[in-house]
Amino acid sequence: MREPDFNHSPLSLVGSAMHWLLGPSVTTVTEGPAKSRCVSIPTDTTDPWPQATVSCVRVIYRTQYTRWWVPNVNRTLYTVSMDVPPALRVRYGDELFEPVTYPLLCNHLLQWTTYPHLTAILAYLDALLVKLERVSPHLSASAMRILL
Repeated sequence: MREPDFNHSPLSLVGSAMHWLLGPSVTTVTEGPAKSRCVSIPTDTTDPWPQATVSCVRVIYRTQYTRWWVPNVNRTLYTVSMDVPPALRVRYGDELFEPVTYPLLCNHLLQWTTYPHLTAILAYLDALLVKLERVSPHLSASAMRILL
């Protein structure tokens, strides 16, 4: 079976035309870890899940185009990570606690509030609970009790 040729597809031609219309651009990071938010998850003393800290860092990328008719664009990304004791990393694996990057998950008018940070953290915790369910069903139930 022959591979499709994407170099001459209509979509490729549209992409090339858009690149020509937009012209050259420069993308820079405008804001980083200075705008981070941290949330601490409280735990019971009877629970095997120790104190864990979830942090969210906002990074804004600004793309500036050289053509006068193309407006500059800001793109916002939120990187969420969880700091857990090394014993948990060894027990459940590092891939369970890998940082995840999310785009802006709410209206762009709210990006200067704490709401997008919390939305990204909640999305991370939801994904973490699904992963925990696969790894250890009894742990996911206790983690659900902690998070709610």
